Amino acid sequence: YLSKGDTDSAIDYNKQALALAPKWVYGYVNLSKAYYARYEKGTDPEKKAADLARSRDYAAQALEIAPSNPDAIAVDASFFALDGKTDEAIARFKAAFDAVDTVDRRNYVLWLFKAGQMESNAGKWQASIATLSKVVLLDDKNGEAYFRLAMAYGILGDTTQSLSMYQLARQYADPKNEQLQHDLARFESQLATPGQAAPEAPATTP
Repeated sequence: YLSKGDTDSAIDYNKQALALAPKWVYGYVNLSKAYYARYEKGTDPEKKAADLARSRDYAAQALEIAPSNPDAIAVDASFFALDGKTDEAIARFKAAFDAVDTVDRRNYVLWLFKAGQMESNAGKWQASIATLSKVVLLDDKNGEAYFRLAMAYGILGDTTQSLSMYQLARQYADPKNEQLQHDLARFESQLATPGQAAPEAPATTP
């Protein structure tokens, strides 16, 4: 229900599940996500504030029950990002990824990408290269990761690596990702203009 956008049903069923199994950590994780999704869709300021507060509360309960659960850590990281606490959010997204069993990490590479994305947005170029290089090892068709690597290498003056990453970004860029397509076009125009700075990193959302 949550994946289909039916937040009310998702909330109802997860609450029923927790009534049967009060220590089920994913019930709290799912409720946090559902209330956050409802907060994002809401229009009434008071209801939005209440949904956000509930989302935070369920996230805290998930961490209390299972402090090392990767999904609970990732939800916690999202709130650090929402609050503008970039360094803490980066550390928590990486901690969430590290908490996943190595066999399953390919399925959770999005968390590592979010950390690298935030490092890129914050101008932490060396750190973003280290993080995003790990991302493309696990997800070798991640066009946005390649673009951010191209941007970081370009700013650090490594033209060869920047061009190589740009070509991969062009190859794997999602044609439906309008922001990425725009950034790639701007980056391409700047490649043809020596001495011009690389484009600013696009904004990230939690």
